[in-house]
Amino acid sequence: MRLDEAYANLHIVQDFIPSKNSNRPGTKFSATSVTIHNTDNTAAGANAAAHAKYQKGADARKRKVSWHFTVDDKGVFQSLPINEVGWHSGTAKGNRTSIGVEICMNADLDAPAAYERAALLTAVLAFQQGFKVPSQIFQHHDWSGKNCPRVLRAQPHGWQEFLDQVARYKKDLTNVPAASIKLSKAADHHLTADSAKGVAPAQQVPVKHLVSGASVPSSLRARVVPALNLVADAFNIDPAAIAGMIHTESVWDSKNVTGKYIGLTQVGPEIPKLLGLSRTGFLALPPDKQIEAYGRWLDYYKFKPQMAKYKIAVGALPLGRQAAVLQAMQFAPNAKAWKAALSKGNFSVRSTPTKQAAFLGDTSIGDMEKYYTGFFKKKPPKYA
Repeated sequence: MRLDEAYANLHIVQDFIPSKNSNRPGTKFSATSVTIHNTDNTAAGANAAAHAKYQKGADARKRKVSWHFTVDDKGVFQSLPINEVGWHSGTAKGNRTSIGVEICMNADLDAPAAYERAALLTAVLAFQQGFKVPSQIFQHHDWSGKNCPRVLRAQPHGWQEFLDQVARYKKDLTNVPAASIKLSKAADHHLTADSAKGVAPAQQVPVKHLVSGASVPSSLRARVVPALNLVADAFNIDPAAIAGMIHTESVWDSKNVTGKYIGLTQVGPEIPKLLGLSRTGFLALPPDKQIEAYGRWLDYYKFKPQMAKYKIAVGALPLGRQAAVLQAMQFAPNAKAWKAALSKGNFSVRSTPTKQAAFLGDTSIGDMEKYYTGFFKKKPPKYA
C-alpha cells in the first residue's frame, strides 16, 4: 500500500487543541515510540470526534490530559502535532518520548474496523518516524501500570494480534513515487527568505540527559530528573543548568513562597493563571509538574525566539553560563540590554538594577557564571 493510499484510508481530521489551553503544553519533542490506549468511554456517540472535542474543553484542562490521535470505525481525529508532547502516559518519560493513540470503545462502534484503522495508523507512524515494531510500540500499561488498553489486554492474544497487524501493514507500506528535481535559480528566493528577514538559522546542540547530581535531592530524583530532561530537550539547554537555577531559587522546596513568586522555580502569578490554577493549586503540584510548568514559563516569555533574535545558542555555552542565562531570565525575562551585550561577548551588563542576591554578584552574566561554575564544581552533574 502506498503512503498516500494509507492516508486516504485513515481519514485523518486535524482538530487541534487550542495552543492557549493548559492541557497543550506546547513542548517540542522527537518521539521514539507510539503508545496505545483505550478511551474507557463506552457511551454511545463517544467517538473520535467527541474525544477531540473533549480535549478542547474545561474537564480535559482540569484533568491535565491530552493525546495525539483518537481512532474510531469511521476515521481519525488528530488533537496535537506529533512533534509536541501530550499528557497521556501517566509518566514524564512516556509523555516526552511517545505519541499517544486512543482507540474508542463507544457502544455503537464497529470494533474490528476501529482496530484495523488503529493498526494502520500505528504502522504509518512507525514507517514515517522509523519506529521498530514491536519494540517501539507500547501499551499505556507499560508506562504507568494502568490496565490500558484494556480491550486488547482482556483478549487472550489481543495485544499480540494487534502488533502483528501493525507489522503487516508496515511491511506493505511504500513511499509515493516521486521524480528527482532541482530548483532553478529563479526559485532561490524560497531558500533565502529567512536570511533576508534577518532571522538567525537554528543552532541546535545535542542535549545531554541528566541522571543525577547538580544538587537534585536523591528523594526527588526519580520524578524530577525526567522532567528536567524533558524541558531541557524542548529548549536545547543543559538540564543541570535548570537544576542549578532551581537550587538557587528555592533549594528544591516546591512550597517556597517569596512574595508573589512561588514554587521550585519561583514563577510569578501569570503561570498558575495560564494553567487554570489558583496560587494554592500550583503550590500543590508535585515537583516534576512544577518543572514542566517552568517550560510553560519559558514559552510564555518567548525564550527560544528571544535567544534566536540575539543569536545566542544557549546550549553551546559552558554550563555555568547557561545557568547564568536562566538566572538572568528569572530576574529580567523581557530586558534587552543583557541579551544584546551577551550576544557581543560582553558579560558585564547587569540583568537587573535591583540588588537580588549578594552571592550572585551584580546579576551580570559574568558574575553569575562565576557563581554557578563554582556551584557545579561542588555539585557536579552526572549524565547518561
